[in-house]
Amino acid sequence: MKTTVTNQLTQIRMRGGTRPSLPEQTAGVRRQTIHAIETGEYVPKTEVVLKLAQALEVTVDDLFSLPRGMEKAPESLTAEYISDVPPQKGQPVIGKIDSRWVGVPVTATSHYLPEADGIVDRVQRAQARAELGVFAKEEAARNRLVMARYDPASRLLTNIVGRISGVEIISAAASGRRALAWLKEGKVHVAGTHLEDAKTGEFNLPFIKREFPDGDFRVVTFARREAGLVVASGNPKRV
Repeated sequence: MKTTVTNQLTQIRMRGGTRPSLPEQTAGVRRQTIHAIETGEYVPKTEVVLKLAQALEVTVDDLFSLPRGMEKAPESLTAEYISDVPPQKGQPVIGKIDSRWVGVPVTATSHYLPEADGIVDRVQRAQARAELGVFAKEEAARNRLVMARYDPASRLLTNIVGRISGVEIISAAASGRRALAWLKEGKVHVAGTHLEDAKTGEFNLPFIKREFPDGDFRVVTFARREAGLVVASGNPKRV
């Protein structure tokens, strides 16, 4: 039975004026095997492929490939884009909140390469929406929570939760007000805020009560800040 893998072994040999016996002599591949490969009757093992490429002084990709059209094209869908930064074509995104599709941009760091659900295919700037090319739609609803936040300390929380519970925390950068708005609209699971009410001096609760007048929310105090200046011992500059 012929395989779906195509090869350019004959063309490469003829292009270089290579005798059929050369791969047999240098790579230890029998002439009958070379013939079976060239006719598509046989796909060689990795070791044989590497030896052929070395003997013919080409890359493995030069020798073997999949027919065009066999690759499954990403499924396309339109989703809201959750970010303070406008979407860019080709931007990797993570994109499912329960049963709702959104686009949360992800970037690699020096120690972590996030697994994206798809990429931005086309941008709809007026509606803050984007057309996403989704790689594996059925696998996108993994065990994850999406948190809108701006406070850098929230990364400590996400790392701890991930290690202890196995839940993947996806961070979407946003101001406190925008994080609350996204939570109200069902675009994220958690909103991180540190908003101070100018009239009362109280943090967060006045804003949350305005966004959720029915009381359908839960507030968890994660950290308290102490602001100040760090100076050398004895404050020699008298700051």
